[in-house]
Amino acid sequence: MSEARRAVEAVWRMDSARIVGALARYTGDFSLAEDLAQEALAEALVSWSVDGAPAQPTGWLLTTGRRRAIDAFRRRSARDERYALLARDLDEELPGVDALFDPDAIDDDVLALMFISCHPVLSKEARIARRRTRSPRAKGQRRQPTVGAPPLNPLRAMFRKGNVRNVTHES
Repeated sequence: MSEARRAVEAVWRMDSARIVGALARYTGDFSLAEDLAQEALAEALVSWSVDGAPAQPTGWLLTTGRRRAIDAFRRRSARDERYALLARDLDEELPGVDALFDPDAIDDDVLALMFISCHPVLSKEARIARRRTRSPRAKGQRRQPTVGAPPLNPLRAMFRKGNVRNVTHES
């Protein structure tokens, strides 16, 4: 085992909680702090094997983690700016994302029924039953006609029949 690896292991054993805690306080995100600490450890293995262990290894790992956090913040900020620019450039007359998933806008009836049958708002039992009854059959096979005409909007009919479970969306 190399000297750098032993030094990294020793520092991590003694100060891992302090490093992750400081990075979590700095970033406000514990998961990101753990990722940054792991990246700092990986960089330490590479750097310390070439240059040797620094005088303050915990400080070195914290500084490296903070620099990585700043880089992540900058990348996120640049990405958000690019998204805002793309959103501003969108033409208002183009259909939005919601229009792409509108069951009435799908021209192929079988495909529309497949999408509706697999919709996550439906309970698992209702999705399975709908898939079995709505799935396309092999050529020549026909399903027995159902009593009454099919509804114009199958999703609305599912809501009326009570086949939809209550879902709360959190933002």
